[in-house]
Amino acid sequence: MDNGIYSQLIESYAREYGFPVFAVDARGEVVFGSIPHSDCSCGNRSADARIRAAEQTMAFGDPVISLCCENGYAMWAIPMMVNAQLTGALVVQGVDLESGEEGIYQRVREASQGLLKTAIAANLTNEAALQQARRKAQRESEKFLVIEASKEGWARDDLRSTYLHEEPGLLTAIKEGRIKDARSILNIILVSIYSAAEHNTDLLKSCILELVVMMSRAAVEAGANPSVLLGNNYRFITDLAAITDEEDLAAWVRDMLEALISSIQKSEAYPHFMVLNKALAYMETHLHEPIKRDEVAKHVGMSPSHFSKIMMDRLGRSFSELLNQYRINRAKQLIATTDYNLTAVAMECGFFDQSHFSRTFRKSTGMTPKDFRTMHL
Repeated sequence: MDNGIYSQLIESYAREYGFPVFAVDARGEVVFGSIPHSDCSCGNRSADARIRAAEQTMAFGDPVISLCCENGYAMWAIPMMVNAQLTGALVVQGVDLESGEEGIYQRVREASQGLLKTAIAANLTNEAALQQARRKAQRESEKFLVIEASKEGWARDDLRSTYLHEEPGLLTAIKEGRIKDARSILNIILVSIYSAAEHNTDLLKSCILELVVMMSRAAVEAGANPSVLLGNNYRFITDLAAITDEEDLAAWVRDMLEALISSIQKSEAYPHFMVLNKALAYMETHLHEPIKRDEVAKHVGMSPSHFSKIMMDRLGRSFSELLNQYRINRAKQLIATTDYNLTAVAMECGFFDQSHFSRTFRKSTGMTPKDFRTMHL
């Protein structure tokens, strides 16, 4: 790539995102552009740090926000590659995260993704290799979540584990009153149960009763009247005793599902659940941002005070408690499944103060982030 194209790329990126970018070789030494001045303790001179930042992007398929030294400023790098060989990197370095600039964290995230798009557009990196790395990181992330779920006792026996991965989708569909989606997932689960039980009707009934218990619990959590459910369940279970045919059993459990969802939708608490579900989804997708209660309340169309009351009444937690728990769960996942440094983990999870992250993590888990990583290693 000639200097004219480098110059055009750097000018275009700086104009769109407001950060100076420079190019380095495979050793991290600057070959085009210049390192911006900052008060970073290492003077932004760490060539190794620049290459590590590029290698992290290669490993996870997405740019990782890191620090150039222990007490330094933020940096990110996109690897320049020939096939799978690292030949250099485009680097942004010396970004002050404590400048007080409003929206700095969101701006940094957008700029890091922007640098990746810029490198791909200029054919400087291997997009296919990065996509493959991204998929691998996602698989590792999902594997971690399954392991964590198992620790919580969700998979107590081999038979139930055959349809474990479908249960969360079913329970969510029940809570949201989505009967079509719930029936579709339920059919998949029934096929798995029938296959595992091998025409043993008693075993089939036992597995389905366990499934109905979970479905009923989801309905109550969504606001269904427990006493009404109890009456319905008694009637359905009485009918269940007389069933000997697998098709009749499948029809029975589908009727049970529709009765559960109907009881949710008739509940006065149902609209509140839908609001909370929307709010929790918004919180989970914006963990990396400094989101506030008022912002989430506005997103779901409620006053902040009413939103807080519903959250406490329905979930038994304040907004800040729940947000912290979501952030800690995300931090545990990143620490156990990636080699992000702890500062990058803190930032990715919305903890923009390292000491606050460590205190909150220790209070929640009983150990420091470093000890947690050591345990999983």
